[in-house]
Amino acid sequence: MATIRCVCWTSKGRKVFEPPRYMTVSQAAKQLVTILHRRRDEGKCPALSEDSLCVGVARLGSASQKILVASLKQMAATDLGDPLHSLVIAGSLHFLECEMLKHFALNDSVALRLAEDSHTDA
Repeated sequence: MATIRCVCWTSKGRKVFEPPRYMTVSQAAKQLVTILHRRRDEGKCPALSEDSLCVGVARLGSASQKILVASLKQMAATDLGDPLHSLVIAGSLHFLECEMLKHFALNDSVALRLAEDSHTDA
């Protein structure tokens, strides 16, 4: 679980700490997309892209749990509701994992991508 702790400086130079708050899947994805753009601008080739497949999970195990599969760019625009959130960036997936994740795809294009991946791994 990642939390964000904000430190603000007053005009008199004193540190003021805000209470910790939980990072959402959307915030994490936005930060990763920003880092990707900066690294590309620096001439580096990051291992991820905006199209990298991600799984967002919120409140796993509770009655209000949410699971969503989308690209990193799409995940940056999602709202999974209340915390606690986890963001998983998928590597190469087993075909059974692809089959399971299709049930949680954001849209048909993500489901189609998972279906194509499951056939190439089989």
